[in-house]
Amino acid sequence: RHVRLREPLSVLYLILIAAAASFMVGMVGAIANPILFHCSALEGWLFWAVTELVYYMALLPVILALPDFHWRMNNHRQWRFPHPALAQTMPVLALLASCVLSAIFNGPGAIAFPVPALLWCAITYGVSTTAGLTLIVSIWTLLAISRGYLPVSIHNGMHTILSIRLGLTLITFAPLTVASVMAARNELFLRMQHMAEHDQLTGLTNRRAFIDHSDALLSTLAAEKRPAAIMMLDIDYFKEINDTFGHAAGDTVLKTFARTTGSFLRGTELFGRLGGEEFGILVPDCTRETALAIGNRVRNSFADAIVELDDGRRVSATVSVGIVFMHHTLSAIEHSLSIADGALYRAKQDGRNRVELAEIN
Repeated sequence: RHVRLREPLSVLYLILIAAAASFMVGMVGAIANPILFHCSALEGWLFWAVTELVYYMALLPVILALPDFHWRMNNHRQWRFPHPALAQTMPVLALLASCVLSAIFNGPGAIAFPVPALLWCAITYGVSTTAGLTLIVSIWTLLAISRGYLPVSIHNGMHTILSIRLGLTLITFAPLTVASVMAARNELFLRMQHMAEHDQLTGLTNRRAFIDHSDALLSTLAAEKRPAAIMMLDIDYFKEINDTFGHAAGDTVLKTFARTTGSFLRGTELFGRLGGEEFGILVPDCTRETALAIGNRVRNSFADAIVELDDGRRVSATVSVGIVFMHHTLSAIEHSLSIADGALYRAKQDGRNRVELAEIN
């Protein structure tokens, strides 16, 4: 993660390593400059070291923060260039304006004009984009100074050049640090959000998240008068499994059920753990026959599954399923769940390991 600049201290480590490498390169200048340019060894060492440090701090962040394209294809949080919407382009426009202003106003301080805009970019975009923009600003500043577009006086010789290059290095340090902190903060937020919405044992959405997501989907389906089915599923004799084999065995049964059932759902369904041994499935845009087929497939697949415990013992379990099929979807998930729960109760009363269906026209 430090290599990808995804931690708050990543940029600090980067600048320390870059400084160490630059100082080693400066040893070459300490030897070469007295021979080639008749300067002192100290001046040669400083000039080469600072020059290398500028290059390292401009180029290395771009290379290290390049997106992982395999990760992009397999993760919904894809890296993408800033969206063309005005809110996303404003930091770049501010950066361009700051570069223009730096060319208009005189004085060495002009090279620091882009810093606020770079910090805005660091807050708005990711590490990769910030590193790229920082590289562009660094290259533009060096070229503008050398071509005279940026009116910074360099008549004082090498010391002024070294000061300017060190200043550019520090300018890159600030936005990259902010971008790394923001990346760590965003990833922490997403992990906390995932933990808040998912059951830690099975990895499924928990009751609150299942109800929230179902409410949103059912509202859309109801507005368009599209059908849907909601299933309540309860593992049979789960208390007896815990009492006979232990709670660790019960946890293994729950994980096996979640894995077995989730393996053949299409991906358009919502699947969550509602609490204890009770689960819920929302199937949008299905027929009555499809809902029954899915319910029976869940039941048969779990009945055929063998749960092997750590001590070598095997446990078999079954599940009862209650389904409410809605020809025209109800927008209230709680009411739909209560109807599905009534069908589940009938399945339990009639012998368990069954599927019972209720319909709403």
